[in-house]
Amino acid sequence: MVHISPAKSEDGVHNFQAVTLRNILAQVFDVTPVRIFLPAPLDDDKLYDVDIALSETGSAESNSSRILHAIQDHFSVVVTREELLVDVYVVNTANGKSPAPLTPSEDNGGGGASFSRVEIRNPKYVGAPGELPSLIKPASLGDIQAIELKGTIDEFCRTLEFGIDRPMVNETHLDGEYEFRVKTAAGGANDFLERLRDQYNLGITPAERRIQMVVLKPR
Repeated sequence: MVHISPAKSEDGVHNFQAVTLRNILAQVFDVTPVRIFLPAPLDDDKLYDVDIALSETGSAESNSSRILHAIQDHFSVVVTREELLVDVYVVNTANGKSPAPLTPSEDNGGGGASFSRVEIRNPKYVGAPGELPSLIKPASLGDIQAIELKGTIDEFCRTLEFGIDRPMVNETHLDGEYEFRVKTAAGGANDFLERLRDQYNLGITPAERRIQMVVLKPR
């Protein structure tokens, strides 16, 4: 059984506590919240608790399916995946050059472990301890102040996408892993994009692209 209700006090015991509808769907579909298109009446900051009675034999996939059915019933919507033309940020190589190849990091002893960290100016999150936080107000690209990441360009895009107001589209056609350490200058203007270009020959620009989105439509 799955129960969805407006968020209660911290004393309530739920599987997801005080999360937005967008954030719940992001976890069900394993996408970033910005790739979810909500109808205007549901595109708000309202918080919900999701209480699901887990079966001992139930898989993560079956539990996600039960949550999805409960969302459709509770909000009288149909949830689908569709390609839509939306505003995005495109990541591409700058000046026709590519980032430097990944080299072993002293921080991880030359091993292959991945890591990621992003700094956003004045982020606004909510969420119970232990739960994936909901970003109430996504940041603009100009609010990104730093990133530390070891991984592919797709992982670079996905990491930034969790905090900003548009999906990130990788058009670099680059394979392999890279190590990014970019931080804006302290006390000055935000020069994150300039440093990303100068250090790794990567540029990020606004554009429109057709991408797959999770779409809610009223029944």
